[in-house]
Amino acid sequence: INLFEAWKKTMGSKDVIVAIIDGGILLEHPDLARNLWVNEAEYNGEKGKDNDGNDYINDIYGWNFVDNTPFISPHFHGTHVAGTVSAENNNGEGVAGVAGGTGNGDGVRLMSCQIFAGKYQTSATASNLAEPFIYAADNGAVIAQCSWGWNEAGYVEKAVLEAIDYFIENAGRDKDTGEPLPNTKMAGGIVFFATGNLGQEGLYYPGCYKNVIAVAATDHENKMTTYSNHGTWVDIVAPGGNVDSTGDVRGVWSTSVSGGYEPMEGTSMACPHVSGVAALVLSSLGHQNYTPELLWTRMKNACINLDDLNPDFAGHM
Repeated sequence: INLFEAWKKTMGSKDVIVAIIDGGILLEHPDLARNLWVNEAEYNGEKGKDNDGNDYINDIYGWNFVDNTPFISPHFHGTHVAGTVSAENNNGEGVAGVAGGTGNGDGVRLMSCQIFAGKYQTSATASNLAEPFIYAADNGAVIAQCSWGWNEAGYVEKAVLEAIDYFIENAGRDKDTGEPLPNTKMAGGIVFFATGNLGQEGLYYPGCYKNVIAVAATDHENKMTTYSNHGTWVDIVAPGGNVDSTGDVRGVWSTSVSGGYEPMEGTSMACPHVSGVAALVLSSLGHQNYTPELLWTRMKNACINLDDLNPDFAGHM
């Protein structure tokens, strides 16, 4: 992703908050702990009281929307995704996140919005998938990192799309007046979704929804992976890794729920690379009147066209 040139300008900023709408983050992971979003009002406030008046009690690091509790349950998928965005850099520990800072606890902030419980189990109702977008927008996040989607082509939950639109419209803005917040890096939000891992061309939501950025996965040779969903609705590709049956591991290494590190593959691994790049752009250029349109235009114009390397997927990447 041509990261080293970008790092000459910035390695991240704690003023940028990325909502990890996924499984819960392992909060104690040594490569993540200093880059977590912290709700200071709740952290320093009275236990058991809604100190900031946001209707969520003790939501210090985010919220568990599966169990409706402030207690984040560590999950392998959410922890891995979070590390790609903002595992701490320059700390002699494990891996480096795309926007993990300089090693002084100054990486982009990770807000844990938990929607997965078991391995891939999520809450049964659409409202529990929609609510995190509203929570994230109302509590300071301007990037929503979403490495999930429905595996049935054409299936969609209207409530989720409406919540996504709420995030795009209201993130970085005052909830009452709609004016840009003085300390934000963007007025409005941007939402990134993985395309899915069925190797299919159908319309898979929410990734194919026109208001989000859909991220497909390439391998270490910039070739489209066999598992990645694709189509004209795809906006961008990024490294997703390949861990094949022969034991040849070219996966994406990131933080694991064990407290260590592991390689994984998938469009789930590609998506946080793009969210991390977006966070870097905002870290360097963002201000209260910067817009998602400006951000996406800058990212899009920096892309390399891979159609020649992937003639079978031309226009689908």
